[in-house]
Amino acid sequence: MKFYNTTHIQYEKEHYIPEKKVIEESPLVDTSIFKDIDVIILDGGAYVSYGDFDVLKKFNPEYIILDDTGHGHFKMFRIRNELLKSTDYKIYLENLNDRNGWTIFKKII
Repeated sequence: MKFYNTTHIQYEKEHYIPEKKVIEESPLVDTSIFKDIDVIILDGGAYVSYGDFDVLKKFNPEYIILDDTGHGHFKMFRIRNELLKSTDYKIYLENLNDRNGWTIFKKII
């Protein structure tokens, strides 16, 4: 990952490097043990949440809850945008101004 200004370099030192270590040292979860997932709650790090989402979305949960979706936060930006463009989910509840914002998506049946 390349950053081009000092603001991003500082962010990388504070967030990316510690999260990268967690990712590298964490054991993989055997997803074959999951049968049905009704709700996914994502409140992870900026660099790990999309990976979790990518694995868990395959179980077609009825609800996907994202924390830190407010303005100026990019932690869930990619996931939120993907769900906004999806024809499978719609916003059920959302408050982008409460703390750092949160969004609940509901599967369209």
